[in-house]
Amino acid sequence: MRAKVLSIVWCGLSLVFLPTVAGAEPAASLYRPIMLHPLGLGPAATAPPAVAPPARGAVDHFDLIGDTMTAGKTWYEIQHNGTLGRMTALDQNVYQQFCWTKWFGPSGPHQIYYNRINPIYGNFAYGSTGIPIEDAQAGYSGMEVAANTRILIAFHWFSSQLSTLNTMVLPGFEMPVQYNEPPLVGGNGLIWPRLQVDRRDRLHLLAVKNVPNSPLGNPLQQYYISAQYDSLTEMITYAPGWIPVQSTMTLAADLSASPVSDRVAYGWTRCRDAGFPTPGGSYSQWNNDIWILIDEDGEDPNFNQAFNLTNFIPPNLSLLPDTVQANKDTLRAYTDMSLFFDNQDRLHVAFTTISYFEIQGTSYWHPSIIWHWTEEHPGEFQTVHNAFDDFWYNTVDCGDWNVKAQRPCLAQDTTTGYLYCAYQVYDTDYMRLSHDDWPSSDVYLSVSTDGGMNWAVGSNVTNTATANNAPAGQCWSEVSLSMAEMADGLCRLQYVVDKDAGNAAFNEGDWTENPVLSHHVPVNQVNTAPLLPQWPYNPDGIPFHIEGGSRVLPDPGCGLPAAFMLHGVFPNPFNSSTVARYEIRVANRVTLRVYDTAGRQVATLVDGWKDAGLHELTFDGAGWPSGIYLLRLEAGEFTAVRKMVLLR
Repeated sequence: MRAKVLSIVWCGLSLVFLPTVAGAEPAASLYRPIMLHPLGLGPAATAPPAVAPPARGAVDHFDLIGDTMTAGKTWYEIQHNGTLGRMTALDQNVYQQFCWTKWFGPSGPHQIYYNRINPIYGNFAYGSTGIPIEDAQAGYSGMEVAANTRILIAFHWFSSQLSTLNTMVLPGFEMPVQYNEPPLVGGNGLIWPRLQVDRRDRLHLLAVKNVPNSPLGNPLQQYYISAQYDSLTEMITYAPGWIPVQSTMTLAADLSASPVSDRVAYGWTRCRDAGFPTPGGSYSQWNNDIWILIDEDGEDPNFNQAFNLTNFIPPNLSLLPDTVQANKDTLRAYTDMSLFFDNQDRLHVAFTTISYFEIQGTSYWHPSIIWHWTEEHPGEFQTVHNAFDDFWYNTVDCGDWNVKAQRPCLAQDTTTGYLYCAYQVYDTDYMRLSHDDWPSSDVYLSVSTDGGMNWAVGSNVTNTATANNAPAGQCWSEVSLSMAEMADGLCRLQYVVDKDAGNAAFNEGDWTENPVLSHHVPVNQVNTAPLLPQWPYNPDGIPFHIEGGSRVLPDPGCGLPAAFMLHGVFPNPFNSSTVARYEIRVANRVTLRVYDTAGRQVATLVDGWKDAGLHELTFDGAGWPSGIYLLRLEAGEFTAVRKMVLLR
C-alpha cells in the first residue's frame, strides 16, 4: 500500500483540504462528476407499488440507546432535500409535538400529519398513526411552539392552482385549525418554508419563490417575511410583503430566535460560481459558502449586512498544472445547516462540507465533515464528525443530496448547558449495501461540554443492522432526522426508518411504507469521551484539542489582514467629512463609535457583523462643533482608539 498524506491548512476563516497519495492524485474512478440534482416540489408523481414488500416485524439493532415509539407512517422517506429544521418540539408543559408529511401510497394524497406524547402517560395522543391537520396536497413541514403552548406549523400546499406556503395554528389539543396563508410574490407562491417563533410570538419565515418548470441550474430566489401571532384570536397577521434574501442553489437555509433576547439569526448557502445569480446561467449546487445574518432586535433584518462565514479560497490558475495546489480550498458547504441560540444568547452554527475540485469539476463520492462555529469564538471552527475516512478507495454513492455524514441538528441541555448535535451517518461498507447498492444510515449524537470548543466522538444511538444485499423491506435506514431544541435530560429525536435504503422519489431503491419514530436518548448515555481530534493539525501532523480558548488565526500569506487594526481617519484634521479605515483578520461583530473628550458617545458608525478584510467608510461631521474626537473600534476582544480633529 502506498503512503497517504493528508495536508490541512487554515487561512483566515477558510478551510483548506488538500489530499495527496504519494505525490499523485487518486485514480479517476474515485471521483464523481459534479451534477445537478432534482429538487422536487413535494412527494413525487411516480406512484409507489400497490402492495408493500415484505418487511421485518421489528427493527434489528446491535445496541439501541434509549427508547423508541411509532408516531405514524409515510411512504415518503425524505421529508426535506436539505436542512430539516425542527419537525419536533417540546412545549412548556413537556408535551412533545411531532409533524411530518404522510404519503398514503398509490393514487393517495400527501398530507401534513401530527401527533404528540402525553408526558403523564408516556404514550401518543393519536396512537401510532397520528392525525391529518389539513386536507390538501401538502409537504415540507416545520414546527414551533408559541408562548401559550400553541403549536405553529409551516408547510407548502397546492392551493388555488398554485403551490404556496401556509402556516397554521393548532389552537389547542383538538381541532379546528386556523390557516393563515401569506401574500404571494409577483403572482408566485413561496415554498420550502423555514419557521422560527421568537419570545414575543413573532413568526420569522424563510422560503423560496416557486417558479414552475424552472430548469435545474437556475438560481432559487429566497424571501423573508415576519408575522405576529395573537394568542387571543389565534390568528397570524403577516407583514405587508416579502423581503428578498440572497439567491441560493440549495435548500439549506435555517434560522433561530434567541430564548433570552430579541436576536434572530438567519443562514443560507450562496453559490460561488462566476456571475451568480445572473439569470440565464446554469450554476452549481456544490460550490457554496455559508452566509449568516444576526439581527439584534428581530425587527428589521437587513440581508445586505450578512457576512460570509466560510469564505473558501478560490482556485489560483497560475499554479497549474499542479491541480492540487491550484484548487486551493477543496471543501465547500453543501445543503444543510443548523442555527441555534443557547441559553446564554450565543449563536451556534453546525454545517456539512463536501469535497469539491473546482478546476476538474469533480468531487469524491461521499466524504464529508460536520463543523461547528460559535460567535463566542468567531475565528475558529470545530469538527463534530469527520467522515473523510475512506476517500482513497471507496466509491459508494449515498444518493442525491446525500453524503456520508450530514444533517446536523443542535440542542442544549437546560440543566448542564451541554450542547448536543444529532446527525446521520451512512455505512459505506461494501458488505452492508442494499440489493440496489445503496448504503443505510444511522443516527449519531455528539456532545460538547465546553460550549462547542471540543466534541466527543459521536455515539451511534440506532445501530441498525443491514445485511449485505438486503431486499426491500429488509433494509433499514434512519433518515429525515430532527431534534427538539431543548434537551431536558433526554435528547428528543424524530426520524423516518426507511425500509429500503435510497430515496425512492429519485429512483433510488424501492417504495416502502415507513414508520416515523420518536426516539428518546438519555443524555447520560451519550459518551462525553473520547474527544474528537480537532483540526487544524500541528505541523508535525499530530491533532490537538483546543484548551483555554486558544485561537486558530489566519496565515498572513493568504491575502487577508494579518492583524486587527484601526488606521484612523484621513484627512485628519478634517472639515466636515473624512474617511475611516479599519482591518479585521476574521469575520467578527464590529462596533465603530465616536466619542467627545468628555467620554460622551457622539455617533455610531458601525454596529454589526463584518467579513474579514479591509473596510472603509465616509462619515460627515456636519453639525458637530470643532474639537478633538475619539474613534473607538471594538471587534471581539480587540479594541483600539484613534484621535481625530474637526476644524471649521
